[in-house]
Amino acid sequence: MTALGNLTTTGGGLTQLNGSVTTAGFQNLADNIQLLNNATLTATSGNVSFGGTLDGTKVLNIVAGGAGQVVFTGQVGNATPLASLNIASATAVDALSTLEIDGSSVALDGLRIGAGVNNVNIAQAGSSITAANAAGIQFSGGSTNSTISGFKIENTVGKGLSIASGDYSGTTISGLEIVAGKYGVYVSNAENITLGGTASEAALNVNGATYGIFATGQLGGSSVRGSSFSNGTYGGLLSTAQGLTLAGNNTFGDFAIQQLIVFGDSS
Repeated sequence: MTALGNLTTTGGGLTQLNGSVTTAGFQNLADNIQLLNNATLTATSGNVSFGGTLDGTKVLNIVAGGAGQVVFTGQVGNATPLASLNIASATAVDALSTLEIDGSSVALDGLRIGAGVNNVNIAQAGSSITAANAAGIQFSGGSTNSTISGFKIENTVGKGLSIASGDYSGTTISGLEIVAGKYGVYVSNAENITLGGTASEAALNVNGATYGIFATGQLGGSSVRGSSFSNGTYGGLLSTAQGLTLAGNNTFGDFAIQQLIVFGDSS
Protein backbone atom coordinates (compact mmCIF):
# COMPACT_ATOMS: atom_id res chain seq x y z
CA MET A 1 0.00 0.00 0.00
CA THR A 2 1.32 3.46 -0.93
CA ALA A 3 1.87 5.76 2.04
CA LEU A 4 -0.04 9.02 2.32
CA GLY A 5 1.84 12.17 1.38
CA ASN A 6 1.07 14.35 4.41
CA LEU A 7 -1.68 14.10 7.02
CA THR A 8 -3.47 17.01 8.69
CA THR A 9 -6.47 16.93 11.00
CA THR A 10 -8.20 20.20 11.84
CA GLY A 11 -8.47 21.55 15.36
CA GLY A 12 -11.55 21.65 17.55
CA GLY A 13 -12.71 18.05 17.23
CA LEU A 14 -11.77 14.50 18.20
CA THR A 15 -9.89 11.96 16.10
CA GLN A 16 -10.08 8.34 17.22
CA LEU A 17 -7.02 6.38 16.17
CA ASN A 18 -7.72 2.68 15.64
CA GLY A 19 -4.43 1.64 13.99
CA SER A 20 -1.10 2.69 12.57
CA VAL A 21 -0.54 5.49 10.04
CA THR A 22 2.40 5.95 7.66
CA THR A 23 3.04 9.09 5.62
CA ALA A 24 5.84 10.11 3.30
CA GLY A 25 5.79 13.60 4.82
CA PHE A 26 4.52 15.18 8.02
CA GLN A 27 1.63 14.30 10.34
CA ASN A 28 -0.07 17.32 11.90
CA LEU A 29 -2.77 16.10 14.29
CA ALA A 30 -4.28 19.41 15.33
CA ASP A 31 -7.34 18.17 17.21
CA ASN A 32 -7.67 15.94 20.28
CA ILE A 33 -6.55 12.33 19.75
CA GLN A 34 -7.97 9.22 21.39
CA LEU A 35 -6.15 5.90 21.00
CA LEU A 36 -8.55 3.00 20.50
CA ASN A 37 -5.78 0.47 19.79
CA ASN A 38 -2.00 0.27 19.94
CA ALA A 39 -0.59 2.33 17.08
CA THR A 40 2.58 3.41 15.32
CA LEU A 41 2.73 6.82 13.64
CA THR A 42 5.46 6.92 11.00
CA ALA A 43 6.35 10.12 9.16
CA THR A 44 9.07 8.90 6.83
CA SER A 45 10.43 12.40 6.30
CA GLY A 46 8.63 14.95 8.44
CA ASN A 47 7.34 16.05 11.81
CA VAL A 48 4.75 14.32 13.97
CA SER A 49 2.89 17.02 15.92
CA PHE A 50 -0.07 16.95 18.28
CA GLY A 51 -2.01 20.20 18.61
CA GLY A 52 -4.54 19.00 21.19
CA THR A 53 -4.71 16.40 23.92
CA LEU A 54 -3.66 12.77 23.52
CA ASP A 55 -5.38 10.05 25.55
CA GLY A 56 -6.02 6.32 25.61
CA THR A 57 -4.86 3.28 27.58
CA LYS A 58 -2.82 1.98 24.65
CA VAL A 59 0.76 1.87 23.33
CA LEU A 60 1.90 4.63 20.98
CA ASN A 61 5.10 4.40 18.92
CA ILE A 62 6.30 7.45 16.99
CA VAL A 63 8.82 7.47 14.15
CA ALA A 64 9.72 10.90 12.77
CA GLY A 65 12.21 10.18 10.00
CA GLY A 66 14.69 12.40 8.22
CA ALA A 67 14.85 15.77 9.96
CA GLY A 68 11.46 15.14 11.58
CA GLN A 69 10.62 16.37 15.07
CA VAL A 70 7.93 15.36 17.57
CA VAL A 71 5.84 18.02 19.34
CA PHE A 72 3.16 17.55 22.01
CA THR A 73 1.25 20.79 22.55
CA GLY A 74 -1.57 19.58 24.80
CA GLN A 75 -1.69 17.26 27.77
CA VAL A 76 -0.76 13.63 27.16
CA GLY A 77 -2.67 11.03 29.15
CA ASN A 78 -4.48 13.46 31.41
CA ALA A 79 -7.98 12.03 30.86
CA THR A 80 -6.83 8.41 30.37
CA PRO A 81 -3.10 7.68 30.79
CA LEU A 82 -1.23 6.04 27.94
CA ALA A 83 0.08 2.50 28.52
CA SER A 84 3.45 3.29 26.91
CA LEU A 85 5.00 6.01 24.75
CA ASN A 86 7.96 5.14 22.53
CA ILE A 87 9.78 7.88 20.61
CA ALA A 88 11.75 5.66 18.26
CA SER A 89 13.16 8.30 15.91
CA ALA A 90 13.28 12.11 15.85
CA THR A 91 15.78 14.94 15.67
CA ALA A 92 14.01 16.72 18.55
CA VAL A 93 11.13 16.13 20.96
CA ASP A 94 9.23 18.88 22.76
CA ALA A 95 6.40 18.46 25.29
CA LEU A 96 4.63 21.70 26.20
CA SER A 97 2.32 20.15 28.79
CA THR A 98 2.24 17.23 31.22
CA LEU A 99 2.57 13.57 30.36
CA GLU A 100 0.87 10.73 32.26
CA ILE A 101 1.44 7.00 31.75
CA ASP A 102 0.08 3.92 33.53
CA GLY A 103 2.06 0.91 32.34
CA SER A 104 0.34 -1.77 34.39
CA SER A 105 -1.34 -3.38 31.36
CA VAL A 106 1.76 -3.94 29.16
CA ALA A 107 5.25 -5.42 29.59
CA LEU A 108 6.99 -2.31 28.24
CA ASP A 109 8.81 0.83 29.33
CA GLY A 110 6.59 3.72 30.33
CA LEU A 111 8.46 6.37 28.32
CA ARG A 112 11.12 5.12 25.93
CA ILE A 113 13.52 7.42 24.10
CA GLY A 114 15.21 5.65 21.19
CA ALA A 115 18.97 5.60 20.66
CA GLY A 116 20.14 8.74 18.91
CA VAL A 117 17.00 10.75 19.64
CA ASN A 118 18.57 14.06 20.66
CA ASN A 119 17.24 17.45 21.82
CA VAL A 120 14.50 15.94 23.98
CA ASN A 121 12.68 18.49 26.16
CA ILE A 122 10.11 16.79 28.41
CA ALA A 123 10.18 18.80 31.61
CA GLN A 124 6.68 19.76 32.75
CA ALA A 125 6.05 19.56 36.50
CA GLY A 126 3.17 17.26 37.40
CA SER A 127 4.01 14.51 34.90
CA SER A 128 3.77 10.92 36.13
CA ILE A 129 4.58 7.32 35.24
CA THR A 130 2.98 4.55 37.27
CA ALA A 131 3.45 0.77 37.40
CA ALA A 132 5.62 0.34 34.31
CA ASN A 133 6.51 -3.32 33.88
CA ALA A 134 10.00 -2.56 32.52
CA ALA A 135 11.53 0.90 33.12
CA GLY A 136 9.63 4.04 33.99
CA ILE A 137 11.84 6.14 31.70
CA GLN A 138 14.24 4.33 29.37
CA PHE A 139 16.96 6.01 27.32
CA SER A 140 17.91 3.26 24.89
CA GLY A 141 21.15 4.85 23.68
CA GLY A 142 22.92 8.17 23.43
CA SER A 143 20.85 11.37 23.57
CA THR A 144 22.57 14.75 23.48
CA ASN A 145 21.27 18.16 24.60
CA SER A 146 18.20 16.68 26.27
CA THR A 147 16.28 17.68 29.41
CA ILE A 148 13.97 15.45 31.45
CA SER A 149 12.34 16.77 34.61
CA GLY A 150 9.09 17.03 36.54
CA PHE A 151 8.11 13.34 36.78
CA LYS A 152 6.90 11.23 39.65
CA ILE A 153 7.76 7.61 38.81
CA GLU A 154 6.33 4.99 41.11
CA ASN A 155 5.93 1.24 41.49
CA THR A 156 7.91 0.18 38.43
CA VAL A 157 8.71 -3.52 38.28
CA GLY A 158 12.29 -2.98 37.07
CA LYS A 159 13.97 0.43 36.91
CA GLY A 160 12.59 3.86 37.64
CA LEU A 161 15.10 5.61 35.36
CA SER A 162 17.33 3.57 33.03
CA ILE A 163 20.19 5.07 30.99
CA ALA A 164 21.81 2.78 28.39
CA SER A 165 25.22 3.14 26.79
CA GLY A 166 26.06 6.15 24.64
CA ASP A 167 27.02 9.81 24.62
CA TYR A 168 24.76 12.17 26.58
CA SER A 169 26.70 15.42 26.20
CA GLY A 170 24.56 18.37 27.25
CA THR A 171 21.85 16.14 28.74
CA THR A 172 20.46 16.70 32.24
CA ILE A 173 17.87 14.59 34.06
CA SER A 174 16.67 16.27 37.23
CA GLY A 175 13.67 16.94 39.43
CA LEU A 176 12.40 13.36 39.51
CA GLU A 177 10.66 11.62 42.39
CA ILE A 178 11.12 7.86 42.11
CA VAL A 179 9.21 5.61 44.49
CA ALA A 180 9.81 1.85 44.95
CA GLY A 181 10.93 -0.58 42.23
CA LYS A 182 14.06 -2.76 42.10
CA TYR A 183 16.36 0.01 40.83
CA GLY A 184 15.63 3.68 41.35
CA VAL A 185 18.30 4.77 38.84
CA TYR A 186 20.23 2.37 36.58
CA VAL A 187 23.16 3.73 34.55
CA SER A 188 25.33 1.60 32.25
CA ASN A 189 28.18 2.92 30.07
CA ALA A 190 26.51 6.31 29.74
CA GLU A 191 28.99 9.14 29.31
CA ASN A 192 28.67 12.90 29.86
CA ILE A 193 25.23 12.88 31.51
CA THR A 194 24.21 14.98 34.51
CA LEU A 195 21.78 13.42 36.98
CA GLY A 196 20.27 15.78 39.56
CA GLY A 197 21.61 19.23 40.36
CA THR A 198 22.65 21.58 43.12
CA ALA A 199 19.28 23.33 43.52
CA SER A 200 16.76 21.51 45.71
CA GLU A 201 14.19 21.29 42.94
CA ALA A 202 16.76 19.64 40.65
CA ALA A 203 17.45 16.65 42.88
CA LEU A 204 16.62 13.07 42.08
CA ASN A 205 14.70 11.80 45.10
CA VAL A 206 14.61 8.00 45.22
CA ASN A 207 12.59 6.45 48.01
CA GLY A 208 11.99 2.76 48.70
CA ALA A 209 13.81 1.17 45.75
CA THR A 210 15.81 -1.98 46.48
CA TYR A 211 18.86 -0.24 44.97
CA GLY A 212 18.73 3.54 45.06
CA ILE A 213 21.24 3.81 42.21
CA PHE A 214 23.17 1.18 40.26
CA ALA A 215 26.05 2.37 38.07
CA THR A 216 28.42 0.31 35.94
CA GLY A 217 30.86 0.61 33.04
CA GLN A 218 32.45 3.60 31.36
CA LEU A 219 30.80 6.71 32.78
CA GLY A 220 33.36 9.38 31.92
CA GLY A 221 32.04 12.91 32.25
CA SER A 222 28.88 11.74 34.04
CA SER A 223 27.83 12.99 37.46
CA VAL A 224 25.19 12.52 40.15
CA ARG A 225 24.58 15.75 42.05
CA GLY A 226 22.54 16.86 45.04
CA SER A 227 20.28 13.82 45.08
CA SER A 228 18.74 11.64 47.78
CA PHE A 229 18.49 7.85 48.01
CA SER A 230 16.64 6.44 51.01
CA ASN A 231 14.38 3.80 52.57
CA GLY A 232 15.41 0.80 50.48
CA THR A 233 17.83 -2.10 50.86
CA TYR A 234 20.98 -0.56 49.35
CA GLY A 235 21.56 3.14 48.79
CA GLY A 236 23.92 2.71 45.89
CA LEU A 237 25.89 0.02 44.09
CA LEU A 238 28.88 1.03 41.97
CA SER A 239 30.10 -1.96 39.96
CA THR A 240 33.33 -1.20 38.07
CA ALA A 241 31.96 2.28 37.50
CA GLN A 242 34.68 4.27 35.74
CA GLY A 243 34.69 8.06 35.67
CA LEU A 244 31.45 8.77 37.57
CA THR A 245 31.46 11.86 39.80
CA LEU A 246 29.35 12.00 42.97
CA ALA A 247 29.07 15.66 43.92
CA GLY A 248 26.84 18.31 45.42
CA ASN A 249 25.81 16.68 48.70
CA ASN A 250 24.20 13.44 47.60
CA THR A 251 22.66 11.62 50.57
CA PHE A 252 22.36 7.88 51.16
CA GLY A 253 20.32 7.07 54.24
CA ASP A 254 17.87 4.76 56.04
CA PHE A 255 18.74 1.55 54.21
CA ALA A 256 18.13 -1.92 55.58
CA ILE A 257 21.58 -3.33 54.72
CA GLN A 258 24.09 -0.77 53.44
CA GLN A 259 24.23 2.78 52.18
CA LEU A 260 26.84 2.49 49.41
CA ILE A 261 28.64 -0.56 47.99
CA VAL A 262 31.59 -0.40 45.60
CA PHE A 263 32.68 -3.43 43.55
CA GLY A 264 35.61 -3.68 41.18
CA ASP A 265 37.74 -0.75 40.07
CA SER A 266 35.30 2.12 40.48
CA SER A 267 36.74 5.61 40.28
